[in-house]
Amino acid sequence: MKNQKTAIEIPDLILQKWQTIVEVMAQMINVPVALIMRVNPPHIEVFRTSTSDQNPFAVGNRYDLCGLYCERVITDRGRLLVPNALADREWDCNPDLEYDMVSYLGYPIEWPDGEVFGTICVSDTRENHYDDVVESLLLRFKELCDGHLAMLMENAERVEKERLSSMMELAGAMAHELNQPIQGILGRIEFLEMEMDGNESVTEEIDEIRNQIYRMTRILKKLQGITQYRTKDYLDEKIVDIDQSSL
Repeated sequence: MKNQKTAIEIPDLILQKWQTIVEVMAQMINVPVALIMRVNPPHIEVFRTSTSDQNPFAVGNRYDLCGLYCERVITDRGRLLVPNALADREWDCNPDLEYDMVSYLGYPIEWPDGEVFGTICVSDTRENHYDDVVESLLLRFKELCDGHLAMLMENAERVEKERLSSMMELAGAMAHELNQPIQGILGRIEFLEMEMDGNESVTEEIDEIRNQIYRMTRILKKLQGITQYRTKDYLDEKIVDIDQSSL
């Protein structure tokens, strides 16, 4: 599941929606910074950011998870409010103060299974207690982002099921069509062995052919046992990983 989520690309349409979200948050809450962050341990990355002269963060900036506000949101999987880090012993030395981010309010953005995608947050260069209206607004935007991820996950699962169904149909057809020729080759090998009785060099070659036929038989059995869609790198492309797909 985790690998599958990592492979999911956030399409441009949703990126545009998320950009609108951070712009609206910054304007309505009147703060210099509104962010959507994406976590990829041991780092966290700016995924979307509001545009402001006072905003020091740019899309693509990466930071170590070493005491940031967002790290606590991810760890606790819940809301974090810090009205004034300078007056809070727990936060008065946190790395976000290097960017003059004195106050913070954030929520986790989550995939449908509860795994954290990142955070949605606002930050200010001054003390800010972020009233209930602000918290409600941020929570609604968090739920909207969660909904987008759920839709992407549903689409990805549907595509994987379609791929798996097609692959299983192809694998079944291949196994059926190849099984008869393989049995025919094995029969011809037995006939050749009787004809070449006593010829050791030919017998060795026939044994090797039989071993390769048995290897093909094992591969066909794996094809018939495919239950998931997995790929692996081969040269400059991706091919189906039969071993992993048939686990």
